[in-house]
Amino acid sequence: MFQLQKNRLWLQNNKIWIYILKYITYSFILLLIVGTIDLKYPQVHNKIPEILLMNVGLSTTLLTTLAGAFLTITTFTFSTMMTVINMYSSSFTPSMLSNFTNKRIVAKVLGVFVGGFLYCLLGLFIIGGIYETRMVLVGGIATVYAIFCMLHFLLFVHEIFKMVRGSNIVQSVYEEALPVIRDQVEKRKNSAYFLQFEYSRSIKIYAIATGYLSIIDTKRILNILSRYDGTLVVEQNLGDYVVKGFHIATLHLKQNWEIAPEDEKEFLDKVADCFIYQEEKYAEEDYRYSISKLVETAMCSIGPGSGDPNRGVHCIRKICVLLGKLFSVGNSTIILAEDADFRIVYKGYTVEEELYYTFRQILKWGKSTAVVIDAILEGLYVMYRMSEGEACTEISKYAKYVYKLSTKTIEDPYDKAYIKKTYRVFIDGDEEEINRDILEDE
Repeated sequence: MFQLQKNRLWLQNNKIWIYILKYITYSFILLLIVGTIDLKYPQVHNKIPEILLMNVGLSTTLLTTLAGAFLTITTFTFSTMMTVINMYSSSFTPSMLSNFTNKRIVAKVLGVFVGGFLYCLLGLFIIGGIYETRMVLVGGIATVYAIFCMLHFLLFVHEIFKMVRGSNIVQSVYEEALPVIRDQVEKRKNSAYFLQFEYSRSIKIYAIATGYLSIIDTKRILNILSRYDGTLVVEQNLGDYVVKGFHIATLHLKQNWEIAPEDEKEFLDKVADCFIYQEEKYAEEDYRYSISKLVETAMCSIGPGSGDPNRGVHCIRKICVLLGKLFSVGNSTIILAEDADFRIVYKGYTVEEELYYTFRQILKWGKSTAVVIDAILEGLYVMYRMSEGEACTEISKYAKYVYKLSTKTIEDPYDKAYIKKTYRVFIDGDEEEINRDILEDE
């Protein structure tokens, strides 16, 4: 499982180069097969449809033209990608770039055209020593390849038109976070039975590298620590930036420590080596990274000088739906792995922490904007209806905080009236309690 995650992480970081090399390899293999037939086994031409065969002169002209066309379209495609990337950076947020550049068709179309260019260029060398009147296959296959490239270019254009729409960009981030949150919810459900035990000794484990915590090799940790009876509690969350030497986990043991003092550091470093870091956050394991993209987009939309507050409201609604799904399980502790006597425990953020880290920046820019406050209160109510247990209490407390903040920052009486109406659902319309919330702490 860990190796699969590590491979996916490597693939994510090198996707464009992998696709380019993949189609260059395909082009070489195709050219090798076609060239072998044309040079060594021309009798095979009798079994190939005549439409794919053409003389060397026509093939040379076609390959020359297609090589130039492939090079031109590759340059144009790259320029288009740069234009879209610039649009993402200026209209949304730089962190959104990965939602475009990681699209398979974006990497694929570059690989297809580079592979086509090399096929045509090398194909000219293969047929260079053949008589002009002789029939060859290399030109016909180049025509089929050109049609294949055009289909990919049309798919690329379709993806560009799709991804420049604001609602589609927000939806792509939502869909990126959704499976990660579902996985979190499932793990939290399965970890509801976790109980705290009394331990005879606790040992701190420190990070041996710097970067964003991306993957935890739980299988290797169990292999190292399975002979002990205890718990390894991961103190940092996935996506947290960890500096070398920071406290990252605590090993709690029920029995005596059997490692000699001089070997203790080396042993603990083996455990610390099971935590993988990288210079960028990993969205496939860190739902908060996707939520932070929505937060940044909302801030860009509602901040000073922005003319698209509705996009910010849309982002807030998506954020609240995601958090509502996350809070549908009251437990925030996850048992990552366990055997007979040892377990690895990961403590997620509490409801209070999730709400604070998610909305603090939005409230900074939107606390005096009625439409933003109203959207947050509506979203909190959606969260409230989707949640259970103590999460509902924390959401109600945060809604009260947002409402009281709005009474100090929003002056228009009509705006205040509608915000008051939205907040009323949290306390069943009790007018006296609403007024008490306003007067409290004054």
